[in-house]
Amino acid sequence: AGDWEAAVVSIVTREGSEIEFVNDLPENRKVFVLCGTESYFFPTDVVGEVFKVQLPHSTREVDVKVLSNTPQLLQVDNFLSPEECDQIINSAKPGMKRSTVEVLDEGGKTKEHVDRTSTTSWLYDKDCPFVKTLHERVEDLVKVPKSYAETLQVLHYAPGQLYKVHHDYITVYNDQPRYAEGHNRMITVFFYLTTVEEGGETIFP
Repeated sequence: AGDWEAAVVSIVTREGSEIEFVNDLPENRKVFVLCGTESYFFPTDVVGEVFKVQLPHSTREVDVKVLSNTPQLLQVDNFLSPEECDQIINSAKPGMKRSTVEVLDEGGKTKEHVDRTSTTSWLYDKDCPFVKTLHERVEDLVKVPKSYAETLQVLHYAPGQLYKVHHDYITVYNDQPRYAEGHNRMITVFFYLTTVEEGGETIFP
Protein backbone atom coordinates (compact mmCIF):
# COMPACT_ATOMS: atom_id res chain seq x y z
CA ALA A 1 0.00 0.00 0.00
CA GLY A 2 1.06 3.59 -0.48
CA ASP A 3 3.46 5.14 -2.97
CA TRP A 4 6.89 3.72 -3.71
CA GLU A 5 9.85 5.83 -4.73
CA ALA A 6 13.20 4.69 -6.06
CA ALA A 7 16.30 6.64 -5.09
CA VAL A 8 19.48 6.51 -7.13
CA VAL A 9 22.32 5.90 -4.72
CA SER A 10 25.96 4.95 -4.96
CA ILE A 11 28.24 3.50 -2.30
CA VAL A 12 31.89 4.49 -2.17
CA THR A 13 34.86 3.53 -0.03
CA ARG A 14 36.99 5.89 2.03
CA GLU A 15 39.32 6.20 -0.98
CA GLY A 16 36.43 7.14 -3.28
CA SER A 17 36.12 3.84 -5.18
CA GLU A 18 32.54 2.96 -6.08
CA ILE A 19 31.15 -0.39 -4.90
CA GLU A 20 28.90 -2.08 -7.45
CA PHE A 21 27.88 -5.23 -5.59
CA VAL A 22 26.89 -5.86 -1.98
CA ASN A 23 29.32 -8.76 -1.78
CA ASP A 24 32.14 -6.29 -2.44
CA LEU A 25 31.44 -4.30 0.72
CA PRO A 26 34.65 -4.20 2.79
CA GLU A 27 34.52 -5.66 6.29
CA ASN A 28 35.03 -3.38 9.28
CA ARG A 29 35.56 -0.34 7.09
CA LYS A 30 33.54 2.83 6.71
CA VAL A 31 31.64 3.39 3.45
CA PHE A 32 29.66 6.39 2.24
CA VAL A 33 26.27 6.54 0.53
CA LEU A 34 25.63 9.24 -2.08
CA CYS A 35 22.10 10.06 -3.19
CA GLY A 36 21.10 11.37 -6.59
CA THR A 37 23.65 13.80 -8.00
CA GLU A 38 25.70 14.16 -4.82
CA SER A 39 29.46 14.27 -5.38
CA TYR A 40 31.99 12.51 -3.18
CA PHE A 41 34.73 14.41 -1.41
CA PHE A 42 37.26 12.75 0.85
CA PRO A 43 36.36 13.11 4.55
CA THR A 44 38.91 15.26 6.36
CA ASP A 45 37.85 14.55 9.93
CA VAL A 46 41.15 12.88 10.90
CA VAL A 47 43.96 15.42 10.40
CA GLY A 48 47.23 13.67 9.60
CA GLU A 49 45.56 10.59 8.14
CA VAL A 50 47.18 9.18 4.99
CA PHE A 51 45.33 6.97 2.53
CA LYS A 52 45.93 5.70 -0.99
CA VAL A 53 43.88 6.63 -4.05
CA GLN A 54 43.93 4.71 -7.31
CA LEU A 55 44.47 6.65 -10.54
CA PRO A 56 43.17 4.28 -13.23
CA HIS A 57 44.15 6.52 -16.15
CA SER A 58 47.75 6.45 -14.90
CA THR A 59 47.61 2.82 -13.69
CA ARG A 60 49.09 3.81 -10.34
CA GLU A 61 48.15 5.11 -6.90
CA VAL A 62 49.10 8.15 -4.85
CA ASP A 63 49.27 8.93 -1.14
CA VAL A 64 46.76 11.53 0.05
CA LYS A 65 47.28 13.24 3.42
CA VAL A 66 44.66 15.21 5.36
CA LEU A 67 46.15 18.59 6.33
CA SER A 68 43.08 20.39 7.62
CA ASN A 69 39.39 19.90 8.28
CA THR A 70 38.43 23.60 8.15
CA PRO A 71 39.07 24.37 5.39
CA GLN A 72 39.10 20.90 3.86
CA LEU A 73 42.67 20.57 2.67
CA LEU A 74 44.51 17.56 1.27
CA GLN A 75 48.10 17.04 0.13
CA VAL A 76 48.96 14.65 -2.71
CA ASP A 77 52.60 13.71 -3.20
CA ASN A 78 54.17 12.76 -6.54
CA PHE A 79 51.05 13.57 -8.54
CA LEU A 80 53.25 14.94 -11.33
CA SER A 81 56.74 13.90 -12.36
CA PRO A 82 59.53 16.51 -12.74
CA GLU A 83 59.38 15.98 -16.51
CA GLU A 84 55.62 16.63 -16.55
CA CYS A 85 56.10 19.82 -14.53
CA ASP A 86 58.72 21.02 -17.02
CA GLN A 87 56.40 20.24 -19.92
CA ILE A 88 53.62 22.38 -18.41
CA ILE A 89 55.98 25.28 -17.64
CA ASN A 90 57.58 25.31 -21.08
CA SER A 91 54.20 25.10 -22.82
CA ALA A 92 52.80 27.96 -20.74
CA LYS A 93 55.70 30.42 -21.09
CA PRO A 94 54.77 31.86 -24.53
CA GLY A 95 51.27 32.81 -23.35
CA MET A 96 52.16 34.44 -20.03
CA LYS A 97 50.35 37.74 -19.38
CA ARG A 98 49.57 39.88 -16.35
CA SER A 99 46.95 38.16 -14.17
CA THR A 100 43.51 39.74 -13.90
CA VAL A 101 40.54 39.60 -11.52
CA GLU A 102 36.84 39.40 -12.34
CA VAL A 103 34.78 42.36 -11.14
CA LEU A 104 31.15 41.32 -10.69
CA ASP A 105 30.00 44.87 -9.99
CA GLU A 106 31.13 45.76 -13.50
CA GLY A 107 29.29 42.97 -15.27
CA GLY A 108 31.95 40.33 -14.78
CA LYS A 109 34.69 42.24 -16.59
CA THR A 110 38.28 41.19 -16.00
CA LYS A 111 40.99 43.73 -15.29
CA GLU A 112 44.38 44.10 -13.66
CA HIS A 113 44.35 44.76 -9.92
CA VAL A 114 46.92 45.53 -7.23
CA ASP A 115 45.67 42.54 -5.22
CA ARG A 116 46.90 40.18 -7.93
CA THR A 117 50.29 40.83 -9.49
CA SER A 118 51.33 37.44 -10.90
CA THR A 119 51.36 36.41 -14.56
CA THR A 120 48.99 33.81 -16.03
CA SER A 121 48.77 31.52 -19.04
CA TRP A 122 45.70 29.46 -19.95
CA LEU A 123 46.80 26.11 -21.32
CA TYR A 124 44.66 24.14 -23.78
CA ASP A 125 45.04 20.65 -25.23
CA LYS A 126 46.34 22.12 -28.48
CA ASP A 127 49.07 23.96 -26.58
CA CYS A 128 50.23 20.97 -24.57
CA PRO A 129 49.17 17.36 -25.26
CA PHE A 130 49.75 16.50 -21.60
CA VAL A 131 46.80 18.70 -20.54
CA LYS A 132 44.29 15.99 -21.51
CA THR A 133 46.22 13.42 -19.47
CA LEU A 134 46.33 15.81 -16.52
CA HIS A 135 42.56 16.37 -16.58
CA GLU A 136 42.02 12.60 -16.62
CA ARG A 137 44.35 12.17 -13.66
CA VAL A 138 42.54 14.88 -11.69
CA GLU A 139 39.21 13.23 -12.52
CA ASP A 140 40.53 10.01 -10.98
CA LEU A 141 41.62 11.91 -7.88
CA VAL A 142 38.61 14.11 -7.11
CA LYS A 143 35.90 11.83 -8.56
CA VAL A 144 34.37 14.65 -10.61
CA PRO A 145 34.04 14.26 -14.42
CA LYS A 146 36.69 16.17 -16.34
CA SER A 147 33.90 17.84 -18.32
CA TYR A 148 33.41 20.04 -15.23
CA ALA A 149 37.03 21.22 -15.27
CA GLU A 150 38.10 24.71 -16.27
CA THR A 151 40.92 25.40 -18.67
CA LEU A 152 44.26 24.73 -16.99
CA GLN A 153 45.56 27.97 -15.47
CA VAL A 154 49.34 28.26 -15.05
CA LEU A 155 50.60 31.00 -12.73
CA HIS A 156 54.07 32.44 -12.22
CA TYR A 157 55.05 34.49 -9.18
CA ALA A 158 58.26 36.49 -9.42
CA PRO A 159 59.83 37.69 -6.13
CA GLY A 160 57.44 40.12 -4.44
CA GLN A 161 54.40 39.18 -6.51
CA LEU A 162 51.23 37.98 -4.80
CA TYR A 163 47.54 37.22 -4.85
CA LYS A 164 45.88 38.56 -1.72
CA VAL A 165 43.23 36.68 0.29
CA HIS A 166 40.29 35.67 -1.90
CA HIS A 167 37.73 32.94 -2.47
CA ASP A 168 38.14 30.55 -5.37
CA TYR A 169 34.38 30.44 -5.79
CA ILE A 170 31.84 33.20 -6.36
CA THR A 171 29.98 34.09 -3.17
CA VAL A 172 27.76 36.82 -4.64
CA TYR A 173 26.01 36.17 -7.93
CA ASN A 174 24.83 39.72 -8.70
CA ASP A 175 22.53 38.45 -11.46
CA GLN A 176 25.41 36.96 -13.42
CA PRO A 177 23.64 34.35 -15.61
CA ARG A 178 26.53 31.89 -15.88
CA TYR A 179 26.87 31.72 -12.09
CA ALA A 180 23.13 31.58 -11.47
CA GLU A 181 23.09 28.43 -13.62
CA GLY A 182 25.56 26.80 -11.26
CA HIS A 183 28.85 27.44 -13.07
CA ASN A 184 30.90 27.75 -9.91
CA ARG A 185 33.90 25.98 -8.43
CA MET A 186 33.52 22.88 -6.28
CA ILE A 187 37.18 21.97 -5.79
CA THR A 188 40.49 23.69 -6.44
CA VAL A 189 43.54 21.57 -7.29
CA PHE A 190 46.96 23.23 -7.04
CA PHE A 191 50.06 21.81 -8.72
CA TYR A 192 53.32 23.19 -7.37
CA LEU A 193 55.56 22.98 -10.43
CA THR A 194 58.83 24.22 -8.92
CA THR A 195 60.56 24.37 -5.56
CA VAL A 196 62.19 27.48 -4.12
CA GLU A 197 64.61 28.04 -1.26
CA GLU A 198 62.17 30.30 0.58
CA GLY A 199 58.81 31.99 0.14
CA GLY A 200 56.17 30.87 -2.30
CA GLU A 201 53.58 30.08 0.36
CA THR A 202 49.87 29.39 -0.01
CA ILE A 203 48.01 30.44 3.14
CA PHE A 204 44.50 29.34 4.10
CA PRO A 205 43.35 31.80 6.80
